[in-house]
Amino acid sequence: MVAEDAPTACKICVSVIDESVDNAILTAQTAAHIADVIEIRLDMLTKPQVAPFIEKLSTPLLFTNRAAWEGGH
Repeated sequence: MVAEDAPTACKICVSVIDESVDNAILTAQTAAHIADVIEIRLDMLTKPQVAPFIEKLSTPLLFTNRAAWEGGH
């Protein structure tokens, strides 16, 4: 139970998984209106890049690069 004067603790993180940077950006832009933070799965991209996401998105970003033993590629 959350006290009435407590700040809202719920946040939404949308995870974006795609092989293409361009498609991943489009997906992230579509989800930006509901997300407090967007996770970009770098390990799923064919050619991982960070700069294009930073340039085109204003929503806070979380970049994840999972190892194979964690389920990444």
